[in-house]
Amino acid sequence: MGARVVWHAPWLHRPLDDRQTSIRTADVNSIERYVKRRLASEFKGAVLDPLRIYNQQGAPIASLFFAVSNPSPRAVQVATDIAHYILRQPARRTRARRR
Repeated sequence: MGARVVWHAPWLHRPLDDRQTSIRTADVNSIERYVKRRLASEFKGAVLDPLRIYNQQGAPIASLFFAVSNPSPRAVQVATDIAHYILRQPARRTRARRR
């Protein structure tokens, strides 16, 4: 079995006192940059800029990343084209409509 890799979150600072909670010291942009760098260290083909997903109140709830492991220029181009096609599609409802 391989070594376990721990992704340390540099934007969280843990206090010395266990009774307190962690404090976030970064914004969404810096967290996305960090995740993109980490993904790029594993996926040698390419890591595209993320698609940020927002809730109904406008707060970011997730960032969708596309990563390509094959470093071949053709593979990167095909995967990038597929990712862009997916991102251009209109949002689909997950629940069936009632009639």
